[in-house]
Amino acid sequence: MDNAKKMLIMRHGFKSITFSAYKERLLKLFRMAVDRSQLVDGRWYNQQIQYTQNDVSIIIISSRITVSKPLNKSCEEGIIRMLNRRIQIDVHLKPEEL
Repeated sequence: MDNAKKMLIMRHGFKSITFSAYKERLLKLFRMAVDRSQLVDGRWYNQQIQYTQNDVSIIIISSRITVSKPLNKSCEEGIIRMLNRRIQIDVHLKPEEL
């Protein structure tokens, strides 16, 4: 494998663990755990698995503190909501938004 290909692979690897990717990984995790059997308030799906903030940080390879920023940003954007400390995801979330 030539150096250009190695550099490209390394760049993609580093990109996946940068801060800008935390939100993407967070939303992918929530989308994979969505429970489509019940729609709440006509817009929200519950999660099949309720993760702690520490669980999420381990899964998306970040610190527990770092998880709170993309989590809060996603709430502000209306992509997810937290109701009684349980995360719900917007039914209209498109794959390209991940």
